[in-house]
Amino acid sequence: MSLARAPAGFTLDVVSLDAPAPGSVEGALVDAGLGGAVTLTDLRPAPPLDRIRSQSATVDTPLHQAFDAVVCTPTATADSSTMFGASS
Repeated sequence: MSLARAPAGFTLDVVSLDAPAPGSVEGALVDAGLGGAVTLTDLRPAPPLDRIRSQSATVDTPLHQAFDAVVCTPTATADSSTMFGASS
């Protein structure tokens, strides 16, 4: 499906992810034994982290300056009732 025909302006693709990058919030959660849990991480008192996943890419940014907290989930799936045109 082309983006021009995608109702939301984007489509969903099923992808496998590499291990979390060093210095990422996801990597810190895996190191803490929380990689398989849904978490809400308060970034204000945390050691500075400088990476976060956004979809299948890693974004470099000082997280404690950009966000107060981050919700992480171990998996994400497309719901068949949405109009996002998931492909697999």
